[in-house]
Amino acid sequence: MKSVLETQIPKTDLISTDLRKEWANIPSLKTYNVSVLGKDTNIQAILYNDKFVNFMSKWYHVLPNEEVIETADLIADQLEFKKFVPTKYHKDSWFTSDKGHVIGNPDKTQITATYTFGNKVDVTGRGDFVEYGVAVRNSIDGKGGAFSVSPFTIRQACDNLAFHLAFDQTLHSGLIEAKIGQGYYKSLVKLQESEVLKKQLGDIQEARKTWQETKFKKSHFAGLDLKYVTNAVLTVKEQAESILQKYKEMVSLKITQAQIESLKNKLPVTVTKYADTQVKDSVISYNSKKKELKVDKDATVWQVFNNYTEALSYGQKRNYTTTLETYKILDQILVAPVQVKG
Repeated sequence: MKSVLETQIPKTDLISTDLRKEWANIPSLKTYNVSVLGKDTNIQAILYNDKFVNFMSKWYHVLPNEEVIETADLIADQLEFKKFVPTKYHKDSWFTSDKGHVIGNPDKTQITATYTFGNKVDVTGRGDFVEYGVAVRNSIDGKGGAFSVSPFTIRQACDNLAFHLAFDQTLHSGLIEAKIGQGYYKSLVKLQESEVLKKQLGDIQEARKTWQETKFKKSHFAGLDLKYVTNAVLTVKEQAESILQKYKEMVSLKITQAQIESLKNKLPVTVTKYADTQVKDSVISYNSKKKELKVDKDATVWQVFNNYTEALSYGQKRNYTTTLETYKILDQILVAPVQVKG
C-alpha cells in the first residue's frame, strides 16, 4: 500500500523520497528527504495527520507543536499561570480550538497556546479591567512563523483579545546538527537580539564546548530548552506589565492623522469595515467608495484600539495567519510607537 507521501509525490526515475525523521511520541508527524535523479535536493517534505504540509529546506528544524505545548504547560504550572480558554463568544471566530487553551489554523500546523498571570488592571479607573498573560506560538509549516513568546491581553468588558506580536521573543527556525564521527558541531540557530536571547546563545555556545569535550550530541538544543523558554516568558511578563501602563496612557491620548492613515493603508479593509459596522459605539467610520477612514473628533487611541481588537477577536471566516499578522500591524501602529521597557 502506498504511503500518503507517495500518492502526492510519486516515486519515479525522476523524483524519489526516503524517511528523514519521525517522532515516536508524535506518529502523525513525519519528514522525508526529496531527491531528483538520485541526487539529494536539500529539501524535505513535511507531513502531518497523513496530509502533505509543505516543502522546506533541510536546514529548517521542525519543532513539533505538541512539544511546544508540553513545554509551555510545564512552565505555566511551575510559574502558577492559568490556561486561558477562549469563551463561547469566540467559537465561530478566526481560529479552531478543541475547547482548550490552544488555538490554531484548521490543519493544526500552526498553534498558539495562551496563559494568564492571574492579575488584572483597571485601565481607565472606571472599572475597565484588562487581564494579561502570555501567548506561545509555533508552526511546523514554515508559514506561521517561528517559535515565539509574546504578551497578550483580554479586556473583560467585552472579551476582546489583543496579541502584542510586535514585542515577541523569537527563536527562529534553525537546525543544530552533530556528526559524532567527525567531531563536528554546526549551529544554524538565529536568535533575535535581546538580552534574554543573547544569554540563550551563550548557553548554546557553552553546549557546543561541552559537546566538543565529551563528543556527546546535545540533541535537546535542537528543540526547546526549559531555561530559555522560562526566561523568555518572564521577559514577556515584564513587557505585558509595561504595555498595561501604556494602555492607561492611551486612554487620554488622541489618535493622530498619521495613525489613521496607517490603519487605513495597512490593515485589511474587511477588518476596518467590521469595526465600523459591527462594533457597538464605534468611533470609526469607513467610506468604501472614497476609501476614506474617519475617526470621531475626540476619539482616543484606547477607543480606536478596542474597536479594532473587537473586530479581530470576533470577525468570522478570517484566516488564522492573516489575523495574527493584522494584530501585529495594529500593535505597531497604536502601541509599539509608545516606548515600553523590555
